[in-house]
Amino acid sequence: MENEYYTVTEFISFLNSRINTPGLNVVGEISELKMSVKGHVYPVLKDKETGDILPCTIWGSDYVLSGLELEVGMEVLVKGYPEFYGPFGRLSFHAKTVELVGEGQLKIAYEKLKKKLSEEGLFEGSRKRAIPDFPQRIGIITSTRGEVIHDFTNNLRRSGFKIKVLHCPVEGPGSGPSLTLAVRRFKIEDVDILVIMRGGGSMQSLAGFDNEALVREIVSFPKPVIAGVGHHMDVPLASMAADMARSTPSLVASILNEPWNEARHTLEGSARKVLEGYENGIRERSDLINRTFTRSKGVLTAMIEKNNRNKARIIQALNLIERRLFELREEIIIKKDQTGAKMVNAVKEGLLKVSENSKMITDCYSRALRMCLNKNKDLNRIVSANNPERQLKLGYAIARVRGRIIKSKSGLKRGERMDVMLSDGDIISEIKEIK
Repeated sequence: MENEYYTVTEFISFLNSRINTPGLNVVGEISELKMSVKGHVYPVLKDKETGDILPCTIWGSDYVLSGLELEVGMEVLVKGYPEFYGPFGRLSFHAKTVELVGEGQLKIAYEKLKKKLSEEGLFEGSRKRAIPDFPQRIGIITSTRGEVIHDFTNNLRRSGFKIKVLHCPVEGPGSGPSLTLAVRRFKIEDVDILVIMRGGGSMQSLAGFDNEALVREIVSFPKPVIAGVGHHMDVPLASMAADMARSTPSLVASILNEPWNEARHTLEGSARKVLEGYENGIRERSDLINRTFTRSKGVLTAMIEKNNRNKARIIQALNLIERRLFELREEIIIKKDQTGAKMVNAVKEGLLKVSENSKMITDCYSRALRMCLNKNKDLNRIVSANNPERQLKLGYAIARVRGRIIKSKSGLKRGERMDVMLSDGDIISEIKEIK
């Protein structure tokens, strides 16, 4: 309306509300470049065809994340939004991200940054950390919209991994800063290992992985980093800085699977050794029991034979007594008419003979009984002496290597496992020295 008006500030706000559209991409050649003491960068982009210019502003934090060292003459692509800055009275383009355009410029920048970081030792093998065995908590930075994450998870064995995925653009303007911030974000997460992945592509599409800020974040990450970034010719600088690099997600998965696969093979081998050792132990103890039983059987058989011989002697002695009694009875009958004195003498003589025969029988039986008792004691000593449990209780032990009882140090090797059997359990040890 005729009476309506804006103040200058109001009009600038009105203008910015109309033109301030985020996410715009602008390509141009840097014709001027200024930097403030605070690290902010003010490049001026020029259209190579028309010569038109566009002042730009890049805040210091965004410039660091870009990972570039801008120079006059570079052709760049900036992404951001336009803004009319009132205090200076001019239009400026606020760039959130900036990246080089063209394979030639990218190649030059790549070689320059590679040389710089190499001289700092960021790619040295001595700096790189070993991948831990049996990692469980895995952080992943990649685009969840591609096939990379599915290829990785499909090849990862089911070993109880706890995976945390952070979606991140891996191509195009802003991929470098986004990857850098993603790595920085995982520094506060509890992970055992960090994996950065994407498929292959041209140098232009992989430019985000040649970001200086990203390389430094990878180097300073507190846990080992694996890069699974495909490439055609030049290896991305992020892969060179990582503790380990592979060109495909499936190969990265195989690195994480390897210790689990080795553990499974080791466990199967150990199980076989345990079973073989158990079978050998059972066989050896069975042989010992059989030998002890055979010896015991022989001793018992000898005792029984000896007892049978003693029994025969006792029977023979009893028959002799019976015969002598019969003879005595006949003598008494024959001499019954003789004088009493003769009869008494005859009876005494007979009784004396009976007494002598009885003593002979008693002595014979006593000797046979003592022999049996002594044989029983000998048998008990033999059984007890051959009982393996008695030897263990006395402080002795049975040592085995490779499932066989050790009788000599010959054939033993340092580093071999030795199983020691005690009366109340087993000890598993390792041979350190042989003297």
